[in-house]
Amino acid sequence: MKHFTHALSPWFDAVDGTTHFTETIPQLASNSTALLNAMLAISAKHLSLMGSLEESVCLRYVDACYNVLIPELQHRAFECENLAAVLILRLVMSMTDPKDVAASGNIFLGLDVFMAAWKANPKSSLHASIFLNVLRLYIHVAWVEKTPLPEADESAHWMCDALAASGGEARIENCKVTLQTARCLNYAYGDRPKTWERWLEYKRISDEWRFSKPKYFNPVYAEPPMEGDPFPKRLFATDLYAFSHQTYSLARMLLLNHQPTTPPPTHLSVVVPLTQQQIEDETLVLTRKILGTAMSHADSPIPFISTLAVSYAGHLLTDRLAQEYAYGILHKAQRQVAGLTPAEEFTRLRQIWAWDVPYANVL
Repeated sequence: MKHFTHALSPWFDAVDGTTHFTETIPQLASNSTALLNAMLAISAKHLSLMGSLEESVCLRYVDACYNVLIPELQHRAFECENLAAVLILRLVMSMTDPKDVAASGNIFLGLDVFMAAWKANPKSSLHASIFLNVLRLYIHVAWVEKTPLPEADESAHWMCDALAASGGEARIENCKVTLQTARCLNYAYGDRPKTWERWLEYKRISDEWRFSKPKYFNPVYAEPPMEGDPFPKRLFATDLYAFSHQTYSLARMLLLNHQPTTPPPTHLSVVVPLTQQQIEDETLVLTRKILGTAMSHADSPIPFISTLAVSYAGHLLTDRLAQEYAYGILHKAQRQVAGLTPAEEFTRLRQIWAWDVPYANVL
């Protein structure tokens, strides 16, 4: 339990800016066998990835959790302790291979169930935190697999109202950019036509957050890379602010690189499409900011989400030092949450970068 609260709960709390997984969830676990075993399972999994425990210990806790949780879900699926247990088990599976989650059947409640549970309990800050965490996991898998995820609620105003009721403007802003990322994933990899109207609407939302977000979301310290530094320094007041910026940058990166390929229709003749060079230039700027933020928050969960930028745009990093630091961020995340970056991704990047000298492990 101590390992969970000290080492793992920040992974969840950074997504929402609360301390529910540090404080509330352990309290609930004292009366929930399923949740307790889920917490022990993820702790054992983390320790096994670091070589401090046998993998079989994690599997025993997972089985013990299943035995209690499955009957519970039939009658009390909306209860926070059961939702949290499912969320944690989903991450346990993702820590080895995100594909295992999809193959594991209905034990992993769909995103719609988590959303419905929050909607039925709109004043529950914990329900909100659990939903945003499970949405984060869906986003990560969808990004890696280049697939759409279940449609985010397009009429999401109720989410912002619910977060306002439970206190926290910062949580509202974070929710906005997280939902924007979900929508951009569905735009990029879904079946609906990539029209200019859709693209411009998502770009409008992106620009609006970029220029109208609360000032406290800006870095408290930022400077361009000094000699010997591959990326700019970007330090934020809280992990939530940093996480929101990473999420915003990923959504914008995805949008830029899925600009419609057809000319704008006549009623949008004032629109000037971005050139490929403009797209690559802004994508590279966003990637460097994401990785600079990850390095500035190296002891937080922020580097985990930053791996998505390396996988997506690592080919744009042309200097060896930047490549090695980016590779180091992937490597560090791999040691703690193996499934975040597929093993073949390391080989792919080395081939793209034409490395003939082994990775120097500069971090």
